Parts: sequence; C-alpha cells; structure tokens
Amino acid sequence: MSDSVLRVAAETVDITPPVGYLLGGYSGRDDPSNDMHDPLLARVLLLDNGEVRAAIVTMDILGISWEHTQAMRAAISQAADVSADNVLVNWSHTHAGPDTRKYDPYLAHVVEKVAGVALVAKQHLAPAEVFYDEDTIEFNVNRRLMTAEGKVIMAPNPEGIVDRRVRVLRFDTEDGLPTVVLFHAVCHANALRSENLAISADFPGYAQELVSLAFGPECTPMFMQGCTGNIRANLGGGDGFRSGDEEDLRWCGYSLGGAAIRAACRVGTKEGRAKGAVVGTELAVAETVLEFQAPDGTPFAYPIQALRLGEVLFIALPGEPVVDYALWLEERLRGSWQQVIVAGYSNNGRAGYLATAQHYAEGGYEATMPASRLNAAAQEQILAAAEAVAEQVRTA
Repeated sequence: MSDSVLRVAAETVDITPPVGYLLGGYSGRDDPSNDMHDPLLARVLLLDNGEVRAAIVTMDILGISWEHTQAMRAAISQAADVSADNVLVNWSHTHAGPDTRKYDPYLAHVVEKVAGVALVAKQHLAPAEVFYDEDTIEFNVNRRLMTAEGKVIMAPNPEGIVDRRVRVLRFDTEDGLPTVVLFHAVCHANALRSENLAISADFPGYAQELVSLAFGPECTPMFMQGCTGNIRANLGGGDGFRSGDEEDLRWCGYSLGGAAIRAACRVGTKEGRAKGAVVGTELAVAETVLEFQAPDGTPFAYPIQALRLGEVLFIALPGEPVVDYALWLEERLRGSWQQVIVAGYSNNGRAGYLATAQHYAEGGYEATMPASRLNAAAQEQILAAAEAVAEQVRTA
C-alpha cells in the first residue's frame, strides 16, 4: 500500500455548440437543432499522488474519435503536466448533442476548452480522501427482445440482463466536505428520440445538476457512462420505445442523481467512511490498442485502458459495449480489487458496438453492420486484453 498523499482537483467548462448544429445519434434526423434545452458540460478530474498524475475527463457529448481523443490527451498533457497516456476520456453519449462527425472546428474548440480547465485544475490540487458506496436505479432496461419468431428487435426486455447499480466515488477535502462526486451508471442517454431538435445533455445532465445542488458549487459532479450498448431507459411504446418528454427526463435524471446523492451522503457518515474508504493512493494507467478491420475493410483502433486509483480499478472500453462485458470483467477481476468499474464510451467513439458472441449469432441491431464493426471472435480477444492491462496496473 502506498503511504503517499492523494491530491485532486476538478473543473467544469461549457461545451454547448451553437443552435443550428445537426444533432447526432439518429440516422434520418436531417433538420438542424432549433433550441438549447440545457447546456452540455465537460469536466476534468486531476489525480496526483506525488509520483504519478492522471486525469479523467467526462463530457456531455455523443462521442469523439480516437484522433480527437489523442488531440485532447496531448493538450491536457501540455496544460496539466500529465502524461498523455494517463488521460481517460469518457462521454455520456447524449443523442441530443452535436453530430461530432461533422464539426471538426467545434471539436477543436472543445479540446482547447478542456485543456484550459485542466490547467486551472492543476493550480488547485489539494489533498483528498476517497470513499466508495453504491445505490440503485429502476428506470433502465435491456433493449434486446427475442420475438416468438426468433428475431431480435429493439424493445423493452424486462427479463434481459441489466445492471441497476449506481457506483459512487466521493472525494473529500481535508475538512471532510465533498469536492468531487463521480458516479457511474449503465443506461443509454437517449430518452430524447429523433423527434427532438433541442440541444440537451439528456437525463445525465439532470442527474449532475441535482448532485451539484445537493453538495454546492464547490463540489464537481461527474457522470461516467458504463457499458450500455444493450441498455436504455424503459420508455416502452408500441413494439419498441417512445420518445421521452420533460417528465421522463426528470424521472430518469433525478432518479440517477438521487441515487448518487444517497450513496455519497451515506459514505460521508462515520460508519460509511469506515466501510467505504478506498484503500491506498496508488495511481497507474496502462493501455493497449488493438487493431480491427471492419467488414468493409476499414481498419480502426480499439484502445483498452486501465486506471488504478488505490484498490479501485477502472477499465475503459471504446465504442458501445453491451453490459455483459462489464459484468464478465468484474467477475474475472474482482478477486484482486476492492472495486472494478467498467466504463464504455471511452477514448474512441468510432469503434461501434461490441456485442457478445451469442448476440452475433442471434442478430439484432447491436450485432449487425453498420452499428457493429466487430464479430464473435472479438469477444475473448477484448476480454483478454482488458485483463492484461488490469494486471499491468496491479503490478505497477
């Protein structure tokens, strides 16, 4: 166990694009955005134990490419004196944000803004303790439903696998007050469907706003998206899903934010601190970049990253992995760690869906082109690579 002191700092920046940008997430939505419902924000958390510095970035955005992630890492590295390889970039995957495939100048501006607040965070690093707890939500549901005819359709499947945990890390200053509440959950950020033309962070924005209200402006809320390729909000409509409205955003967002607040408050009690204190202050990051080829012959990078914070392990997978991968990796790795938290939607938003070998055999949206660029053979290759980077940070 390391005896070094962990120092942290977090900052927030507005990355809302101008109204008029095309929104991403749905094919066939050709009309430009016509309103700004709520802002899109990016947050940077710096972690430093005197030997290693790392950063976690979370963004209210659909996703960015591997090339843009590399540019963001390089900019943060220069601004905050952190190795570019030690930066984990995760996004909520809101379907009410800009179509990031179409707006390189906007993304260049996002990179500049994020690097700017990383510079500010570097100047405010302060000692912190870390505590873990978890709570639950009830609004997410598996969206792969097998019909009587043996066809997989996108519709609520209450019997399907789902992860309803909200996993919370509370970072406290020396005076015992929360300075960061990082919470991880598993649900597609697309309560708003293709009919929507207003820019919005969707329900994760509501959740982060509620956490901020609960703990005040000195505390930074950070939502980390999990492996939600086959999970979404349970807004059933006909044979599929309906578009959410304001009440649905409140239900999902405030349910998630409330769960994060409950866990963060519970772990702030004397009993909670004794039970939930994160062991150690070790920091280590490792990454391997697999190379795959899509069915159309296009090569693409598949970065798999591990970040160690004491005895908590983060695994970051790119693209849109289904929840099965997170649960498998937890099962394989939990014996070596206090907690294992698997994020999807990290570092390369162009990697497409990662379905299971069984899904590829069954078919369905997540397992077919153009949504997925992988095949059944990728399953064990990706799991093995994730285990390998986990071992690298465990023994670092």
